[in-house]
Amino acid sequence: MKIEGQKYLDKNNYSRIVIDLLGSEYITKVKCKKDYATIKEDHSFTDEIKNLNNDEKVIEIVDYFLRNNKIIQLNECGLTGYQGKFSIAYSSGDRLLALKLPDNELGYLIGCKLLDKYYNDRCEYCLNNDITKIYTSNFIKACYYGENELCLLSKYNVLNEDDEIFLRKVILNKLDYEHEAKIEYLNAGLKMPYGVEYKVPHLICGDLKITLCDGSIIRSISRIIESYNQELKKANEKQLVLKGWKNYGKYHNG
Repeated sequence: MKIEGQKYLDKNNYSRIVIDLLGSEYITKVKCKKDYATIKEDHSFTDEIKNLNNDEKVIEIVDYFLRNNKIIQLNECGLTGYQGKFSIAYSSGDRLLALKLPDNELGYLIGCKLLDKYYNDRCEYCLNNDITKIYTSNFIKACYYGENELCLLSKYNVLNEDDEIFLRKVILNKLDYEHEAKIEYLNAGLKMPYGVEYKVPHLICGDLKITLCDGSIIRSISRIIESYNQELKKANEKQLVLKGWKNYGKYHNG
């Protein structure tokens, strides 16, 4: 396998790693457009992998990138200066890993590695930060999180199954379990002709307010909060009974 710019790889100081696995020879190009804050290594990464076969080298380079970066976006698109489409992982540190993946076991393995790392990093971010806007990507194979926003994948206005499960996890983490949750259409603050108010749907629960930008998101969250509200009502009724109130609301002296 040919590696161009391996000095940047050894220093863990690069802006992009581009790997083409579709030709007769694997080609890896490592480029650097600025100096990144990196930990100095006492060993050479390319020396470590030089005795591996080509497939093993590619896997090690992918793992190397994923170990050293948080993945905030996955996309399948073109890359400036190159022909064809790439599977691209973007990091929070303005780095990217772009690959042309073969339709075989190696391509499947690498695809799973990218997706698993993205899912883990996304989960950590979304469960530990406020989310103020949720929307979907319908026309391109892209998903993203960051800056208090979450973009999920959908097809034909239906959420991807994995993202449906993840959305439920995020929403149930954000609800306060004290207030009823609801979807309200609030003024977006945009100037419209003839004085018309432009309103957008929001998830409201106590102090929580999340803008919802897609019909599939609204439908999924409606199901989530319906179940949440039912459980909240049962929990409140149970508390009243424990405090001496019967379900019809009159005080019970025993």
